[in-house]
Amino acid sequence: MKDTLRHLINHKKQPRLFCMLSDQTPPKSEIQYWTTFMNQDAGFFVGGEKLAASFKMRVFFIHAQRVGRGYYNFKFLPIIPAEQALKTAFPVTEQFTRMLEDWICENPADYLWSHRRWKHKRPEGEAS
Repeated sequence: MKDTLRHLINHKKQPRLFCMLSDQTPPKSEIQYWTTFMNQDAGFFVGGEKLAASFKMRVFFIHAQRVGRGYYNFKFLPIIPAEQALKTAFPVTEQFTRMLEDWICENPADYLWSHRRWKHKRPEGEAS
């Protein structure tokens, strides 16, 4: 992660696919955006959204569907913030969150529930 920005700057003219895993719980000191996720307050990283804006990159949600043991189909769905998401400070992150919720409702057995997504509490007075 420490070399990401440098790498993007050094290769900005080269076509590329840049993937980030985003389903982690950020350290409390790195949470820059709070929203409701699965009916609970949850903090999110926003670095992916900031990088995408800085480098004019399109952002996609990778919708994975298990079709058999060890076999998956993947759809790359563009993240286009809906009207409600546009009202937030980080509309791409907000739209990602809504898409992730939908995916979890469709595929609850495929979501890794064990990584304590809600271990941090939203600070008092902190708006989304």
